[in-house]
Parts: sequence; C-alpha cells; structure tokens
Amino acid sequence: MLIPTFKKYRKRPPRTRGTSSAAPPGLTLVSAAYDGGDSSVILTFDRAVDISAFDGSAISLVSGTTLFGGTTAALDGDAIVEITLVPIGSASGPLRLSATASSGIVAVDDGGTWAGCSDMGLPFP
Repeated sequence: MLIPTFKKYRKRPPRTRGTSSAAPPGLTLVSAAYDGGDSSVILTFDRAVDISAFDGSAISLVSGTTLFGGTTAALDGDAIVEITLVPIGSASGPLRLSATASSGIVAVDDGGTWAGCSDMGLPFP
C-alpha cells in the first residue's frame, strides 16, 4: 500500500504596510490683538510661520458696527503676523476675530497649518 506524501508549504512572510507619516501638528495661536489705529490684527504663533500663501478673505473681524476683512499680511518676526484690515460691511457686536483654515498661514518647520478661530474675543488670551 502506498502512503500519500504531503507537500510542505512554506509560510509567506507577513505583508508589511507602507508607513504613513502622521500629519504635522497644527499651529497654535499664542496671542492676538487688534490695533484699531492701524486697522490691523497682530497674531502670534507658537513657532515660525510662512505667509506666502496668505488669503485675506479667510480673515474677518467685527468691531462695534463695522465688519472688517483681511487684505494683506506681513511678518513682524518669525512667529508674528500683522494682517491689514479694510471695512467690508456693517456688523453689530463686541470685538471678535474669525479665521478659516484656508488662511494660508503655515509653520515653516513642518508645514503644520493654523485651524483658524471662530468669534474669538480680542485681545487673546
């Protein structure tokens, strides 16, 4: 009688998945202040920022009866951004800043973006 022989199978090594790098940490706003005399808002972040892709339409500020929108931005230091504001309409309420994540303000070191803010009271903190 013949005894059947079984072929031994080698185990395949486990598949490795590509490593995905985690998204860079977002920028943290450390302080914000409104300069009514210059119609600008000064933002200070936790690290150096790049504003080459700045989009002023993502920034708005309510001051009493006036709604301001962002136009241009300039660096006042590695982590300090001064945003020039112009009146764009009427509003009502206390001094409040709003910004969307599409403001174009990103970290120099890792490209982390600023998530923005919604109706944040000024001065901050």
